[in-house]
Amino acid sequence: MSIHSQYHLTKVITFTPRFIVKNNLDVDIMFREPATNKHTQLRPNQRIGLIYFQRKQKKQLTLRFHGVGHPWSSPFNIDELGDVFVRMYDVDGRVELIRVRILLEQATIFIQLYKETNRWPYRIENQSMAAVVVYQRPPYST
Repeated sequence: MSIHSQYHLTKVITFTPRFIVKNNLDVDIMFREPATNKHTQLRPNQRIGLIYFQRKQKKQLTLRFHGVGHPWSSPFNIDELGDVFVRMYDVDGRVELIRVRILLEQATIFIQLYKETNRWPYRIENQSMAAVVVYQRPPYST
């Protein structure tokens, strides 16, 4: 191949979304940004690039199962890498634990949704009449 071919000065540029959401569940889900009415349906094994966001400091999403009457989950940050656990309610009102795995590959952050089949990472229930405050001590405290 000659250095002086007609394409020797050509550069290839790839455009990809910053965030891509993939549904690894076996049911349809909906997602949206908190405090908005615009939501997107995501079928099993489907993935969608997120393009438009509100102009906020924190980029967050909230989830729910597809269908009428399902409540939205608590919001979670999508630009913090690692695993996050989200509670979602199925049609019978049972709680489902969803693992949200947030990974970085090159310039794209992948948000992958899985049904958690293991035990909950932690769960605190206050069944008393007294208020309970739970917090984590900073690691440098004695």
